[in-house]
Amino acid sequence: MEKKHFSGHNQNISRIFELRRNMDHVFFKRFEGEFPLPAGMNFTHMKALLLAGLYQPINMTILSRYMQLEKGSFTPVASKLIRLGYMEKIRDEHDKRAFNLELTGKMD
Repeated sequence: MEKKHFSGHNQNISRIFELRRNMDHVFFKRFEGEFPLPAGMNFTHMKALLLAGLYQPINMTILSRYMQLEKGSFTPVASKLIRLGYMEKIRDEHDKRAFNLELTGKMD
């Protein structure tokens, strides 16, 4: 009986992740349709800027998790936003191995 309860728990967790994925898709796709993307940027870049704006300063690893991207897949996204001047990479005060991202204000 306990095993059955555990299985139901896993289904609920799966539903929560599916709901989050669907909500992200609806919100960000609607945003993309209503506002033109700046030159050289795509949907993924805009999603990173929006999430970083909500949680800044934000650790690069945490932002990649929020975006549901592997760290290696997120690095080029962050690098391009830094190169375009939309974000800056700042060393974490508490963990000298880690970096945080902050918006520069270029989008204002």
